[in-house]
Amino acid sequence: MKSSIYQFLVGCFAAIGSFLFGYDLGVIAEVVASDSFKASFLQENADSRSGTVVALFTAGCFCGAFLASYTDPLGRRRTILLACCIFVVGGTIQTAGVIIAMLYVGRLIAGIGVGFLTMIIPIYQAELAHRKIRGKITSLQQLFNALGQIFATWIGYGCYMTWTHTGNSREWRIPLGCQLVPAIFLGGLIMFFPESPRWLCAHDRADEGLQVLAQLHAHGDTSDSYVLAEFELIKSQIVEERSQKGIGYFDLFRGWPNLRRTILVMAIQASCQMTGVSAIQYFSPQIFAQIVFFLTSGPLSWAIPAELFGTAMRLKGVSWGAMTSFAFNTMIGQVTPIAISSIGWKFYLVFIVCNLTNAIFFWCFQPETKGLNLEDMDELFRDSPTFVPGSKWAPSSYVNELAREIAKGDEVKTIKTQHIEEA
Repeated sequence: MKSSIYQFLVGCFAAIGSFLFGYDLGVIAEVVASDSFKASFLQENADSRSGTVVALFTAGCFCGAFLASYTDPLGRRRTILLACCIFVVGGTIQTAGVIIAMLYVGRLIAGIGVGFLTMIIPIYQAELAHRKIRGKITSLQQLFNALGQIFATWIGYGCYMTWTHTGNSREWRIPLGCQLVPAIFLGGLIMFFPESPRWLCAHDRADEGLQVLAQLHAHGDTSDSYVLAEFELIKSQIVEERSQKGIGYFDLFRGWPNLRRTILVMAIQASCQMTGVSAIQYFSPQIFAQIVFFLTSGPLSWAIPAELFGTAMRLKGVSWGAMTSFAFNTMIGQVTPIAISSIGWKFYLVFIVCNLTNAIFFWCFQPETKGLNLEDMDELFRDSPTFVPGSKWAPSSYVNELAREIAKGDEVKTIKTQHIEEA
């Protein structure tokens, strides 16, 4: 099997965690709208209770994203396993709910698990992937999120058509219970997949890190030139990072290179939510009834934050971005129904303006990271100008490597030409 295909399959498996996020986002609208659920839980204070059921999930996601930033001692795989266990507990409580408080607690706990997953999965994917396909693999986060919402919609629709007006709680219990299956599948098998080589090297397990790099990029050949070059690059960055003090959240705002990255991560997560995607996720019945659609920059909102920070600061940086996303997600979820009721279609003008200004902002200030090693990011943000329209700047290591590749290609062409002339 080609190494790129193997990396892609590992990335797909890890993205099941994002599938859970999408499924939970999609299923709750179906559940809250079901007749049986309304009869069981929404006879009193229906608007307040349904809003709380939705809001507690994103509140849990926010907390989970924060807590996940302290899981570095566990490693990437065990953090994913922990997140799946938390999610299963929350999903089980929701499915078995007999009073509204059980729904509240279950949604909060499940949200914490999803917060862990949405934060750690793009990091895990980025640290495993070859630089040339890293963007494709980290973008799987958003693809599987969308697939989760699609599955939730059709499962909810099927249960609605089968049990509506019957008073049978299967109408909402089965859609909620189905989310346990991918969580158990991901948690049960994640330890059979490779650990992040960067995490291994950072925790004095360099030999294992080299083996994983070889497994990912060279069919297990530890003498492969690319594997050895990548291994040395990782080790050199870790040595440099260890010379610094322990990394905390305040370090994200200390020094312009770090502050610049933090601003970009927060901006891209906030801008993704301000496209209007959250309004669609939570209140699609009202919005689709008015035939209003939005485009979103979803894939990049998870791919870019996972790339920008060094190994030591990556957990904190991505965590901060994820918390920004969930904060804006919650805000829009609370504001949208009120705004639609008050001003109707005019509310969508906010999202249209945000889409335009977001595009201009990132064209001006977001450096291009395509094709760069994760270890190049410190130099990229240390030496590149703040204003980077078109973003043609590249780190010296990338320029030197590119020159070597060109020279190697020229050498191959010369040899082929000589063979032709001799023939």
